[in-house]
Amino acid sequence: MSAATVCVFEQSPWWLPELQRQLLSEDVHVRGVVSLADLEGGPKSVNPTLAVIALAGVEVRCLQFLGKLSLAGESLPVIVIGTTATAEWEWTLRELGAAQFVRDTAGGEEVAELCRRLIQNSQHTIQRGSGTDHFVKETDEAVSHQLQ
Repeated sequence: MSAATVCVFEQSPWWLPELQRQLLSEDVHVRGVVSLADLEGGPKSVNPTLAVIALAGVEVRCLQFLGKLSLAGESLPVIVIGTTATAEWEWTLRELGAAQFVRDTAGGEEVAELCRRLIQNSQHTIQRGSGTDHFVKETDEAVSHQLQ
């Protein structure tokens, strides 16, 4: 199986180097993207396994991006990292398709563990093919429960 690719979109580089450090010894490529459009497909697309979006300063773009994914029926898992001020957006973001919402007070280890679980979930989904919706829902609920 090929290496997973985690793409990080943020205004200030904090999560990119942190996740690179946390996932260094694993078969995971962590790279930054300069635009959410890089995650949407097309000639410059990086075909990520997982996306991590730091919400601060890009709230509207994040909502638009998740909305486009949802309308297109894409299944890219997205972790949104919000602030205390954007915590009230969590359920809106989840309804638009965000796999996880964590506050920026979470540590790098916690976000890296979420990445590992969602990557593993994605790989199982690809291997199992059809009939995976129930499996994906159960795994997402298990990850959410463990972080509470």
